[in-house]
Amino acid sequence: MRSLIFVALTLFATAGGVSAQTDTSKTALSKNVPSATAPSPPAPIDTVYRWLSSMDTANALASTEKKSILVSFETEWCRWCTAMRDSVWTNPAWHSLTHGLVYLRVDGDQDTALVRQYRVMRYPTVILVAVGGQEVERWIGYRTAHDLVDSVNDALEGTGTIWDLERLSQKDRTNAKILYALGRKYLERGDLEHAFDYLNRAMAADQSDAAGLQDDIMFVTAMVNRQQQNWFKSIEQLRQLLKKYPKSDWCEDAELYIPWLYAQSGDTTQALKGYSGFLEKYKSSSETQWVQHQLQKLGKDATPKP
Repeated sequence: MRSLIFVALTLFATAGGVSAQTDTSKTALSKNVPSATAPSPPAPIDTVYRWLSSMDTANALASTEKKSILVSFETEWCRWCTAMRDSVWTNPAWHSLTHGLVYLRVDGDQDTALVRQYRVMRYPTVILVAVGGQEVERWIGYRTAHDLVDSVNDALEGTGTIWDLERLSQKDRTNAKILYALGRKYLERGDLEHAFDYLNRAMAADQSDAAGLQDDIMFVTAMVNRQQQNWFKSIEQLRQLLKKYPKSDWCEDAELYIPWLYAQSGDTTQALKGYSGFLEKYKSSSETQWVQHQLQKLGKDATPKP
């Protein structure tokens, strides 16, 4: 299972909490299934960093001090946001950051204008912003402090950003790994047109699956269709993935998404069937509580189709 983040892509911007993954190589593309139980309010944070709450203030300070802004989009109900506050932002690893930053904490439920501006679709989302508001890079879901610090440093130096990958793709137009990475990054930013383009190019460039990316591309493409609310097309792509790559690390995510997609389409019967099948097949999954909660909801509100 490649998740415990996407999902944390929340199951959509309007969904509840977000799961996150510790497999950072797949971060942002695994499922974002909300937790069935809301976490307790976060405890007060004792940090050496001065967290601002206004983008205008952050921009003014960043301009004066010639620094970039690190924006943490959070919510009170997001358990992974709480985990970030408790174990990441307080970690001494931040002292090793070689570039100065201005820190801005945004409550996604309160500052909806900023959420829309940056197309934040799940929580937690951390975005590195240049003075003036231009996005440099973003990270979705839970990351360890050391991983995030290293990633921020790379981004500040221009490594691995969308611009860097675009530059590399111009030099090597058939590199499936670069094309796939670009597709994911555009998906995370809500730019579905470019996401589709790069994912299709990646699939064409790696038809023999020499790079081992075909299952990844299929899953991410299904997520693009999910974002567009093409429920049945997304289901079809996930079923193809399960059939063609039965040992893929995405299989558990795919089998969890399929009933959710059916529920969104209004087909309660298939949703109930899918969730029940998931519990039978993945008895030790970390998402069993959430699935049971979905079954309870559907059971109460069910209007099964014939």
